[in-house]
Amino acid sequence: MGRLLGTAAGLSHRRAGRPFYYVETLAMYGLPWVPLILIWLGEIVRGLWKRHTLSPAGAFLLVWGLGSILLLSLSVTKRSIYVAPVLPAFAIMCAQAIQGDPPRWCRAFFVFWPGLCVVVLAVLAASPLAAHFLPKAVPADIADFLGIFALRNVVWGIGLAVCVCLTFQRGLTSVAGRLVAFTAILYIGLFAVPVKAIDLQKSMGAEVDSFVARIPSARRPHVAGWQFTETMRGCFYYYCGWSVPQITDEKRLRDIVMGQDREFDSVIIPWLKSSVLDRLKLPYRIVAEGYPGASHHRRGVLWVAGVKDAEKDAAETGGKNGP
Repeated sequence: MGRLLGTAAGLSHRRAGRPFYYVETLAMYGLPWVPLILIWLGEIVRGLWKRHTLSPAGAFLLVWGLGSILLLSLSVTKRSIYVAPVLPAFAIMCAQAIQGDPPRWCRAFFVFWPGLCVVVLAVLAASPLAAHFLPKAVPADIADFLGIFALRNVVWGIGLAVCVCLTFQRGLTSVAGRLVAFTAILYIGLFAVPVKAIDLQKSMGAEVDSFVARIPSARRPHVAGWQFTETMRGCFYYYCGWSVPQITDEKRLRDIVMGQDREFDSVIIPWLKSSVLDRLKLPYRIVAEGYPGASHHRRGVLWVAGVKDAEKDAAETGGKNGP
């Protein structure tokens, strides 16, 4: 309910005032099948208008597909991954719509889509050349990745050749079969080249590994986490296999920093929540700090301990203690 109403202030992905977020997401994930979804909806509306009837299958798909999109749209918290369980409903709609003869405007789109796929695949195959024309605002890591000729360029050159063959030899497969082949090759190419470049630039792996490496393995069982976000909780486990125990009680945070806790002797605090230390007026030291993610401070983390054993911490971490 907190995600639905937006009252869970500590959780992210809040997008108030975007009622068509999932419609846009469906259009992006559903290409090139959006025309078929519209055809199916048109048939449902026509049946209700003329016959005043709705088949059980049609009612089921409407509730599953459109009902789910409506429910998700009412939520303040919105993430594209939430639409994944709804996509099969729209896939079934498309399968039903394509059984008949598509209207003329739909046929024009099915001619446009393969042409677009061929153009995009050509750009992917020639990404080392296309990288020189990227805007200066594109991060250097992404431009460098795209500018290197690698095996992926050969693979997408083969994919481009397959699409060209399917374009000129239409009798080998049906319209639906060609659309599936074009779309599959295109989406795999997009995830393997530009999306992969973005993932490399936004990955938190190197920074998280570097931060955790500064915490001796013998100390980790005695290190707690202070109110981690879901992302921060997951990245420590995903990248380093370390499930950091969480604390939320300010009294226990005070005991840890003051060296009075029986279980923990230090704590990892997200940078955005570090003001709690000053508010509690605790004498603390920043033993190590890291800033994973594309945003420097948004996901910054601080390893904080008390003022005791400062020399020991400096010797173990090989670094310089913070204030």
